[in-house]
Amino acid sequence: MPLDSGAQRVVDAMKKAAADGKPSPLTMPPKEGRAAYKAARGPLAPEPEEVALSEDLSIPGPGEDIAVRYYRPKGSAEDDVLPLYIYLHGGGWKLGDLDTHDHVCRAICNAGGFATLGVNYRLAPEHKYPAAVEDSWAAFKCLGDQADNYGITGYEA
Repeated sequence: MPLDSGAQRVVDAMKKAAADGKPSPLTMPPKEGRAAYKAARGPLAPEPEEVALSEDLSIPGPGEDIAVRYYRPKGSAEDDVLPLYIYLHGGGWKLGDLDTHDHVCRAICNAGGFATLGVNYRLAPEHKYPAAVEDSWAAFKCLGDQADNYGITGYEA
């Protein structure tokens, strides 16, 4: 079975970078690796889909406030109560952020017809394990505690 065309572009770009002698962003110092990761993702990412709402929020976290991005799917009404999908971006817990995975969250939100929350957890190596896990749990708990305020189905965190 052939590889998805988007995934194939990523594999091809990785092979070309390796052939050109470029290091993996995961092996670079954090600041340089994050910049390289962002630069490499841009040309490979599809156009972001339109959604009914994309809102940047800040929620209290165990170490510092956590930036999150809340999405509601295209065609949803403000008073629709929706299930919530929490998305933890890629990047090996070292790279990635809300912007590098914005198009992914938008696509998931629309395809699933549910609200989506992207979490900008603290990254390694500056923040040691379990910082990212703690931030992710805090985001889950915060939205669960405020489900009525965000038009999402209630759940117990």
